[in-house]
Amino acid sequence: MKGIILIKNESIKTLVISCAPISHVKSIWCFSYLPKYISLGCIEPKSLMVDMTFIGVIMKYLRTYALTYLFSPRWNIVLSTSFAEGIGLSFFQLLGLRRGTKHIIIDQAALSINTALYPILPIIMHRISKIICYTSAQANWWNKKLGSNKAVFIPFAISERPNMLATGEKDYIFSGGASSRDYATLVRAAKDVKSPFVIVAIKDPVTRKTSLEEISIPSNVSIHSMLPREQFLQLIRESKIVVLPLKDTIRAGGQTVLLEAFSAGKPVIATKTAGMEDYIEDGKTGILVKHNSPKELKVAINSLLQNKKQRIYLGQNARKAFETTYNIKKIGKRLSEIFEEVIS
Repeated sequence: MKGIILIKNESIKTLVISCAPISHVKSIWCFSYLPKYISLGCIEPKSLMVDMTFIGVIMKYLRTYALTYLFSPRWNIVLSTSFAEGIGLSFFQLLGLRRGTKHIIIDQAALSINTALYPILPIIMHRISKIICYTSAQANWWNKKLGSNKAVFIPFAISERPNMLATGEKDYIFSGGASSRDYATLVRAAKDVKSPFVIVAIKDPVTRKTSLEEISIPSNVSIHSMLPREQFLQLIRESKIVVLPLKDTIRAGGQTVLLEAFSAGKPVIATKTAGMEDYIEDGKTGILVKHNSPKELKVAINSLLQNKKQRIYLGQNARKAFETTYNIKKIGKRLSEIFEEVIS
């Protein structure tokens, strides 16, 4: 780099801070579709964190912060892939350490911040260059708290999997995933639907619950706690309808399963949250229903079950949105533009 002017045939050296072990840095999000002039390195934990004691957590983050501090002078950008890593590194920047390196955070957990920190967020995050959010509502939340335009919305995207596009459907309704799920509402709706349901109810990483605790499960609903990835995807691909019941939050939640369903050309019914409104065009690429309304969810499910033409219409439009709006190559280009912006 010459000063802070970007020359296209020069590399933007980006150090990625991963919160979990990864097979390769380019396996993260859209990183494999970044331009060649963006070179990537990675700091990652040696293994999944099993020591969840206070000391264990502190040691894990201190290791990450120390390694980043030592190696960051070699890089133009440090990219934190979670807020937990990012906020700690922002304290280093606040102290004036390694000021030459720009810092970007990918945030999925803004609302997990202790509210006592809200008044000092502008100070803590002062030297952050950009905050990337997977929902526009979360980006707006950050900009309001910080009094700036540092936060930007970039849609989540996934790579197309071989043979994911469905060629038919079997007689069941599918729901699955972990973050922000409201399976209790779905089960209450399912009691009055004459169709089998398959739910892969994984515990939410924040609450450590599925929302099905102490809920009576009707006979037409089968619950799984965990399945191999390929079996999970097969259940999406062969279902009649994919349902995403969500808690009312501006946090990103459900986007991965939603886009897997889009890629399979499946009709989707989802809770109308701020995040889902960014991804689903109601009545065209999916159906949105009110939060915590088993009755409205039941009506939407029964309506689609009785109307194959509508299911095909929604599925085709969902597939088209996956190929265009949520094209991961396009998202990679958008991310590269953010990189260019922060160093110029």
